[in-house]
Amino acid sequence: MMKKMFMIAYYFPPHATVGSLRPLGLCRFLPELGWMPRVISTDTDSVHPPCLIDDTLCESLPDHILVHRVPYTNTMLSLIRLRDRIRQSLHAVAAATSYFRQEDSRTISQSPQRYSAFTHVKQSLLEWAFEFPDQQQAWFHPAVEAAMTAAKAAPPDLIFATGGPWTGLLVGRELAHRLQVPFVADFRDPWVCDSPGPYASSFLNKKSERLQAAVCLSADAVVANTEELRLEFVKRYPMLAHKFVTITNGFNCESQGLELQTKHPMSSERNSVFEFCHFGNIYGGRNVTPLFQAVLELHNESRLTSTQVRLRFVGGWETENYVPQDLIKQLEKMGLLQRQPSIPHRHCLQEMAAAGALIILQPHSTTRIPAKLYEYISSGRPIVLIGDEGAASHLIQKNRLGVWCQNSVVAIKGLIASIVDGTTIVTVPAREDVRQFHYRQLTGQLADLFNALPPRR
Repeated sequence: MMKKMFMIAYYFPPHATVGSLRPLGLCRFLPELGWMPRVISTDTDSVHPPCLIDDTLCESLPDHILVHRVPYTNTMLSLIRLRDRIRQSLHAVAAATSYFRQEDSRTISQSPQRYSAFTHVKQSLLEWAFEFPDQQQAWFHPAVEAAMTAAKAAPPDLIFATGGPWTGLLVGRELAHRLQVPFVADFRDPWVCDSPGPYASSFLNKKSERLQAAVCLSADAVVANTEELRLEFVKRYPMLAHKFVTITNGFNCESQGLELQTKHPMSSERNSVFEFCHFGNIYGGRNVTPLFQAVLELHNESRLTSTQVRLRFVGGWETENYVPQDLIKQLEKMGLLQRQPSIPHRHCLQEMAAAGALIILQPHSTTRIPAKLYEYISSGRPIVLIGDEGAASHLIQKNRLGVWCQNSVVAIKGLIASIVDGTTIVTVPAREDVRQFHYRQLTGQLADLFNALPPRR
């Protein structure tokens, strides 16, 4: 007999954001496994921050799955818009009156210490009123009421809530309490991490720690998307260790229309050049300078040429302020670097499948794994991770998906040189190592978890 569940997912297609991919992937296969989801999400006009809309993301969603788009008024956003209108009016007056300009200059020259203290207090008040536990807090009551209305016609057997935003987990907890059904909290990312925390107010940082603990305590099971995050939960809440399970993120190969690749990396070269490819935007947190410097030094030492290796970057490029531009131009002139603008997503996936190896640049993070890694996995190509040791490097090593090294010139030189001279063999991941990250497999793990939970009633 088919069981019913509510899935609380603030982000859900057509929201074209990373946060919508996990709930979509799970929804696709839950009905095959005996669970019919009814999704509680927000609508495209209310979603905050605003995101791109891609209706094609909904094409893989079974027609019989109902999605409740719950609109709401974002108080903070409304106040920001009001503030901007007031500022525009004041600027118009100031432009016509030099007196205001003089007053502005005197205001700016006030004590930096007084200004800093005022800013801190103001930020703390804004966080308390409008941004705790997150900027989506105003969605809580509309989402709960919409779900309770839906429950009158079709009571759920279970509540599954995914976050962030963390407001979604609070919605799930409240619904499970009112309806007296099991509650599963899904953490797509860490909520409470290292000190001092994301808020200007230490009180709010402590409060967020207590709120996360309350969610874990009230949940019948807690899903972490990395093993490192699960271990972090066990360390924080040892008395609840039996509740924590790991179900990673994944990919939907069918929805991409791609078959898993089985070619050897060297067979995918263009013009016999081994391409290390990166797909996606490069910005401040993704430091490419050590990689570029390492390739240049290897070339200058006659250890590689542009007929052997090329770096290919496809996507936005926002590095002008911290990457030496002469280094970029030098590599491009030598034929060692090729940059291209963003391409359509489907075309991008096809290009991934033709790469020699796929580069991940991962800033320091113990528990986070970039969503792009799972798209890389779906391509079946070997992955080269450049960054600190953590959840991403452990995943790649444990599942034989590629290689990794520290983001330093010395480490990168050693890795690339060993690949070029054949000392390090970059092999294509085995089909079974890739398939385990398909959402069909991952949803099976989630359904098994649901089936093992006793009813609350």
